[in-house]
Amino acid sequence: MKTFIHQIAFIFIVLLYNSNLYSQNSPCAANVINFQNGNCSNNSLLQIADLTGMTASGVANPGDCTGGAWNGGPEDYWFMVQVPLGETQLTFDMTWDCGLFCTTNPGYALYNGACASPTYITGTCDGDDGFFPTTNQVTTLTGLTPGEIIYIRLWEIDNQDHQILTEVYTNTDPPSNDLCANAMPLDMAGDFGCNYDATNTGEPNSWTPGTCNPGSWSSIENAVWYTFNVPEQQDITIDLLDINCDGTGGGDLQVGVWTNSGTCNLASETFIDCTVATGDVNMLLPDLPAGDYYLFIDGNAGANCTWRFETNLVPPPPGECGCTNCPVPITDNGVFDGFLDVTVNSPGIDDLGLNNLEQVCFTLQHTWVGDLAVTLTSPDGLQYIVMADNDNDFGGCGTSSDDVDVCIELGNANPINTNTNYICNGGVPCLDGNFTMPCGGVTTPTIAGATQAPGCDLNAFNVPGNTVSGTWTLSVADVCDQDIGYLVDWSLTFADTTGINCESTCPADPGSTAVTLTGDGTNNYVVCF
Repeated sequence: MKTFIHQIAFIFIVLLYNSNLYSQNSPCAANVINFQNGNCSNNSLLQIADLTGMTASGVANPGDCTGGAWNGGPEDYWFMVQVPLGETQLTFDMTWDCGLFCTTNPGYALYNGACASPTYITGTCDGDDGFFPTTNQVTTLTGLTPGEIIYIRLWEIDNQDHQILTEVYTNTDPPSNDLCANAMPLDMAGDFGCNYDATNTGEPNSWTPGTCNPGSWSSIENAVWYTFNVPEQQDITIDLLDINCDGTGGGDLQVGVWTNSGTCNLASETFIDCTVATGDVNMLLPDLPAGDYYLFIDGNAGANCTWRFETNLVPPPPGECGCTNCPVPITDNGVFDGFLDVTVNSPGIDDLGLNNLEQVCFTLQHTWVGDLAVTLTSPDGLQYIVMADNDNDFGGCGTSSDDVDVCIELGNANPINTNTNYICNGGVPCLDGNFTMPCGGVTTPTIAGATQAPGCDLNAFNVPGNTVSGTWTLSVADVCDQDIGYLVDWSLTFADTTGINCESTCPADPGSTAVTLTGDGTNNYVVCF
């Protein structure tokens, strides 16, 4: 099986002491390390793994390993990573940090094959009981197959409850938008960005704007480029919250806005404003004229940083509303929700009996689409299946092809499925185009309360008296192991396009930055970092 990667880049978060991510101590129960969308094609985010309180697995010790004897011990963590699509190499960078003059015998091992009897590939450990503040080991596996599963075993022989700092990367190529010629439109940036391994080619320090609000722009070492368009003069507020930078350089992020007349030379463009992110900061751009702009992001004194994007620079057409928290990661054996908030400003059309729901569209980037079933829930609580095959209980893996990009329309003449395995009508995506609701007695036991729509028709939502306004929810169930992906986006279309407004807000979690472009009170544009 393969794992979908959109411009291979990911955050590898290993907070083992956090109840939100509990590390398992056997390979068959290994936590899946999810790759995330992004424009950086190399590094994961360095995080801390705390070995406190873990126990040994039943897997045999690999014996001698580089650095000393693998003597066994009670602390054992397992994770699994799938080799990304298009990649044949992974590098694992592990640092054990136990403080000054501590003694410990840490190690890690890499395996492949079946989880019940994994095959040892290589490992490294320190078995000398020596005094050291840190031990660092880097291992690169080559000749891998996209979709292959690599198991990571983290180990501490003598049970001293220390920490392991972990980083994984695929290559050291610069991000795709390292150069201005490849500047990435913000509305295509996905949910993740970083400047790891970016360069300063053609970007002289003379471009630095100096004093920012707040902070000072020190120099240019590893910048990346984005572009955005302002359709009409309006205030723009850029709020940056919790951008993550490693310990290199200045340890924070420099963000600037310039006009974009296509020169790729900031000295020839008009400087608008800048900020150096040292926590939660705000950049107000009052009455920004209509036009094109560069967003230039650089690590202070060479800092390597990551951030999130959730872009919606152009509002949906009137009557069409888009997801407010997409992309949504889809991991194994769970149900994952995308939300859409609708406000109706015109009297008389906040009634689905008068203002019919006409279409629901969604894009799923996920390998092995047979893992998936999808439901839609209205603000009044009606929940109907909009995509499902014949086996949607846990363990029902179904069709092995990848990805979905569909719209479900009114009527029942062209069901997306009739209670069989999914039948692809394309290559990738497997399911592509316009369909009607599934039929034939489909069920989704993993999504409580969901049923097949009466008459197998989307029109079942259009109950007189039920509201258009409120929160609509698209739920995606993953019912089978190993393959993961994203709900990239989804939208609804209603019959009456007047007076409908879709509100987009940043998810309320650490690591978010809101860029809100407000105009006349009806057209609002939001970018979430």
